[in-house]
Amino acid sequence: MEATTISQVGNLLEEEASFSNNSIVRNVIISLLPNLDIDSIKDQVEGCLTLPPTYMTVVSRCQLAQQLHDLGKEMSRKCEQLTHDQHLQHQGWAAVVGNLEDIITSFKKRVDLFQITYNAHSEEKEEQLKLLDGCVVGRAIIYNSNF
Repeated sequence: MEATTISQVGNLLEEEASFSNNSIVRNVIISLLPNLDIDSIKDQVEGCLTLPPTYMTVVSRCQLAQQLHDLGKEMSRKCEQLTHDQHLQHQGWAAVVGNLEDIITSFKKRVDLFQITYNAHSEEKEEQLKLLDGCVVGRAIIYNSNF
């Protein structure tokens, strides 16, 4: 049952997008799973509990406690690394959102400037067309008078 659960977790993590938090978590979980044999740890603890009260029992329990301590330290280190990675990921996305907001603001300013320029050109269009028509008629008169 344990192996099925681990493989199901692995399959779910592989289906996630590359920019999601799960892509970071997947690598850490995969790196922890081969080293983490819960059944073996359980058996070792139960085995130490059934030992007779001797010096060798104390040594054995100390060795097991040291192994559990080392495992806990490794898990804690990986959790800290995950937290750091998530923080960096959050900062990265905050920068992306900030840049997008700056781009939108800049684009809105350019659109406003374009609309002002376009409206000014539209208002002057009729006058400019009349001026051009006058120039064309004037040139035609001058051109025809030379012959």
